[in-house]
Amino acid sequence: MRLNALLVSRDDSCIHLLQTAFDQLGVEQALSHSAVQAMGLLVEGNYSAVVLDFDLPGAAQIARMLSIASPTRRPVVFGLASSATSAAKVSQTGMNFVLYKPFSFEQVLRPLRAWQIFAGDRRRTPRRKMEAIVYLQLGVAAMPALVLDMS
Repeated sequence: MRLNALLVSRDDSCIHLLQTAFDQLGVEQALSHSAVQAMGLLVEGNYSAVVLDFDLPGAAQIARMLSIASPTRRPVVFGLASSATSAAKVSQTGMNFVLYKPFSFEQVLRPLRAWQIFAGDRRRTPRRKMEAIVYLQLGVAAMPALVLDMS
């Protein structure tokens, strides 16, 4: 499974830094500059991570919506907080990680790497893509089957 992230912010310096970090980690990204647009993207797609800038109006509502999503669709949520953001507001929304602005590239990369390790495919060996017809012998009857992945 390829990891992807939704960035929800208007802060160009934060967006640039986060996009650079995600690019370095090989994570696909979508960008939203408004809470309304982000809600639409979240309804349409499935994201591994969501980065929410709490300086953006409506970010807390998005965080609450994500916290009640089904466990199979719930992404890891990174909250971006500034000195103007209430710490209580951020902590009450159930963020998995909080990044305090302004932040450096290294400060962003550490939690993103941690997320990538735990969210990625944790098999000891990768699956091999293959397609082959096999026959399962069940007593005297043989049943054809298709092998798709092998690990």
